[in-house]
Amino acid sequence: MAKALDSALAQDYPNLEVVVSDDASPDGTPELMSLYADEPRVRYLRSTSNRGRVANYRHTLETLARGEYALNLDGDDWLSDPTYVSAAVDLITDNPELSMVFARSRVYDEEHDTYHEVPRNAALAAVNEGADLLRAYADETVSIPHMTALYHRDSALEVGFYEVDVLGTDSVALLSLLPGRTVGFIDRAVGVWRKHASNATWSPNVADRVRNYAIADIPAAIAQRTGALNQGDAMRWRRNMAAVLAQSFVEDCLVSGRVGTAARFMLSTLWRRPAVSVLVVIRLVRKGMNRMSKESR
Repeated sequence: MAKALDSALAQDYPNLEVVVSDDASPDGTPELMSLYADEPRVRYLRSTSNRGRVANYRHTLETLARGEYALNLDGDDWLSDPTYVSAAVDLITDNPELSMVFARSRVYDEEHDTYHEVPRNAALAAVNEGADLLRAYADETVSIPHMTALYHRDSALEVGFYEVDVLGTDSVALLSLLPGRTVGFIDRAVGVWRKHASNATWSPNVADRVRNYAIADIPAAIAQRTGALNQGDAMRWRRNMAAVLAQSFVEDCLVSGRVGTAARFMLSTLWRRPAVSVLVVIRLVRKGMNRMSKESR
């Protein structure tokens, strides 16, 4: 966590408050935070009981944060560009209609001690219509790294940030902020997501993965309700986004040898979302055929 905290304090934006919300952690966080007792920009608050990851996100944003804009930095990630918050604020100052600014990121693979950049967000403009980003997200050409998202706090609370306790609660939140809004983008990698075995996103639990379809369901409903997408487009986006989620999980299962888990998940999806299961099979077959074609050349 020290790396995350130090990276936040290294930001050159002068009007910065760093809130550390300790969810009754048993990992020595109070001892670590005693080293920052004289840092005036840091507010450390420790809960007497464990709320859970998502509830702690919500509590921090709704109750503890005091700024007009917020950025959620998990304790195992960090910001790599000390000028990022200043650049994001400058972009908002020039375009006050922006509800959020995000940037590119890198992934640190802890097991192999390697870095790689997420290969998306090519040729994005500095100012974008949220509905365009929403469509591109389901096409897998846009990603919004959580640790780079500087968002308008009141707008985030309005759309229900961190109210849904699923693996991808950050994706639900950020995608829900897109419909009908304008979003800024800074074209450089500014943060690092640490990939390790304890990441919540790697849960192999089938029930958790089925609930994670909220990433498709909730933003689609908001997009239709706000008129950002018509009913037909919202339904197609929801189906395509669900297929992206399902395909990713199935592929992860197959790579790691969890064939039974993949089968149970696909049976559950077939029962609840037959069109999604068919689309996943088509996508997997096409991907396999493309790989075979490349190997045969």
